[in-house]
Amino acid sequence: WSGWNEESASAFVCLFCDETTVAVTELLEHMKETHSFDLHELSTKLQLNFYQKVKIINFIRKQVYLNICYGCQQTFNGKEELLAHLNEFPTHSQNLPDAEVWDQEIYFVPTYEDDGLLCCLEDDVDDDTADGAAGDNTLVAAVITEDIPILDTILLTDKKLCQDLLKT
Repeated sequence: WSGWNEESASAFVCLFCDETTVAVTELLEHMKETHSFDLHELSTKLQLNFYQKVKIINFIRKQVYLNICYGCQQTFNGKEELLAHLNEFPTHSQNLPDAEVWDQEIYFVPTYEDDGLLCCLEDDVDDDTADGAAGDNTLVAAVITEDIPILDTILLTDKKLCQDLLKT
């Protein structure tokens, strides 16, 4: 194993165009400068957790794949037309539809395999530790469970119920 050198750098592909980088920070900067899309600003403004960021990225990728401007819902004949539209109306890239449109379980499924951007998301709970404490250009992925209410649970404070359960 000592002589094995795997290319560990994943390719990070822009949400809007075919731009590819080897550092996620370069990609985020490209999207900010070229497409007026600031993922960090958007996630801060909407207070997105890790899972919601995954859903937004997959939603945007799907809309771009379908040549739909998610900012105004206009459909285009090709990606070039969509990109020209987004350049003409740069605020559309920051105008997400209501959460019920993009915050759906279907957007947990990536639009394409090995999406490097999904692998380096962070939860913005503590930005100081996520800003490259290791000194590299990757972000730390923090996975936390979503707050899901537990419904229809059995309370084991009922003594008769506990006794019945112990009998079986």
